[in-house]
Amino acid sequence: MRFIVLLIPALLFVGCATSSQKAIVLSEQGKAVEWVKRISDQACEVVGQVVGENDFGSVEVARTDARNKAGEFSATHLLVKDEVVNGKDWKIYGVAYRCP
Repeated sequence: MRFIVLLIPALLFVGCATSSQKAIVLSEQGKAVEWVKRISDQACEVVGQVVGENDFGSVEVARTDARNKAGEFSATHLLVKDEVVNGKDWKIYGVAYRCP
């Protein structure tokens, strides 16, 4: 009985800790954004700066967040400037471009 009394609060704590993570899926606008290492077309226009974030340790979720945010600018390309991790907190810094 004592074991069950100790187990219940532990399970509640774990459940609360994991339930605050929200799933981020690639939006339709985000699907139109190409992840690039450099912009070679001089006709591309900067349409915004983006920061993709995830504080649960997933770089892939942070990258998806960055592409979705670039898509909100109607960007066609996302040039990543930096990927920073601090513990479980990932931040992807990038520049959103619209290219012909």
